[in-house]
Amino acid sequence: MSIIARIFLGSFALAGCQTIDVQNGSGDIYFFKDGFVSSYKAYRTGFQLGNDNPRAFAFDPTTDTVSWNSVRKLDGVDAARNKAIIQCEEHAKSGNCRLFDVDGVIVWTGLDPKRKKELLDVASKTVDLTNTPVIDYQMDRFKLSSRQIKLAKTYIEASEKYDASAFFVSANAYSTGWSFYNGTDAYQTAVQAALVHCKQKSEYSDCYLFAADGKPINKDAVQALGPS
Repeated sequence: MSIIARIFLGSFALAGCQTIDVQNGSGDIYFFKDGFVSSYKAYRTGFQLGNDNPRAFAFDPTTDTVSWNSVRKLDGVDAARNKAIIQCEEHAKSGNCRLFDVDGVIVWTGLDPKRKKELLDVASKTVDLTNTPVIDYQMDRFKLSSRQIKLAKTYIEASEKYDASAFFVSANAYSTGWSFYNGTDAYQTAVQAALVHCKQKSEYSDCYLFAADGKPINKDAVQALGPS
């Protein structure tokens, strides 16, 4: 997904006069909600799959907004940091988005050590998808919920900024999974990471590939989305 900005004196400018600071977060987080945990697990999946592109994870505790990304190696880790904050603020609009993790290292200070360890233990568990084939979505399998359709459209809009991405829908007609990556060899990583994300969020229900690289994968997916 690529809104790339270069860092200048610890901050960067967006359109107009708006400026957003790129800062590490601080303060204890007393409870990691399910949405945070599933997103953080998806963020770390790239490491499990051997993708070593620079990446960053941002969080706003006041709105529970999270955003994570992976950029090309030539763009560097500063671009990943900047991008994570920009994307987080696009949704939170709070000015409170801060970096939680950079390149797999938690940079948020002040966390309770026990709670931090529990989060890392959960997020670092490897999901074995060796015998899980990637199956394309078909309308006769199940009908998408309005929630899944809304998230699919959000994914398609966001994917324009990335080299590779994938979006899965769960047969529970509620959950979805997605991932966004940059880099010439990122497509397979994106598909596998999105499948893991969907499986985790749906408590291992069946998941189907609905869109890839920002486009519905077949006529059934196009029809399910309805009028654009």
